[in-house]
Amino acid sequence: MNKTRTISLSIFMILIMIGMIILPGAMAEPVDSYTVTVSDGQSTSITSTTDVDFGALNPGTDNNEIPDSFGLTNVGNTDCTISAAFSTDEGGIYGLVNTTYVIGGGNFSMNNTDGTTPTYVDLDNDVGTTSMTTDNDVIADEVEDTWSVTLDIPAGQYAAIYSGTVELTFADTA
Repeated sequence: MNKTRTISLSIFMILIMIGMIILPGAMAEPVDSYTVTVSDGQSTSITSTTDVDFGALNPGTDNNEIPDSFGLTNVGNTDCTISAAFSTDEGGIYGLVNTTYVIGGGNFSMNNTDGTTPTYVDLDNDVGTTSMTTDNDVIADEVEDTWSVTLDIPAGQYAAIYSGTVELTFADTA
């Protein structure tokens, strides 16, 4: 008789434990509803497409080009404009630098080579950014636009290794 009571008590305890698991699920509060607002705007990514080393050039070399230097892809729903500026400087002149000398940004130009006539735009020797023209906007089409760069080495430029960083700024077209 005691054995039967023990078994009954065990089955009763199991039913209580199952009820404790199921009951809160049946009485649960609904999850909050969610909303989202999809904004107009651009979302542009950069992909390096080639080695960005100009190699060894002599003073007075003009229009040394790195074709398809990088790619930009706009996956947003608004075209974007681009501004570019060197973040590297020597003595307040921005461009490709070594520890003493600089090849000013005015000797460096960029162009969107999307099949249209090239419109290379020189960067600035000053701290300000240079706006790429509307010919160089990145269209919101999820297609990579390739960009080329050129460099002119001024006559009489001091022989050295120069390097620099160009920062690109993207904004929605107006």
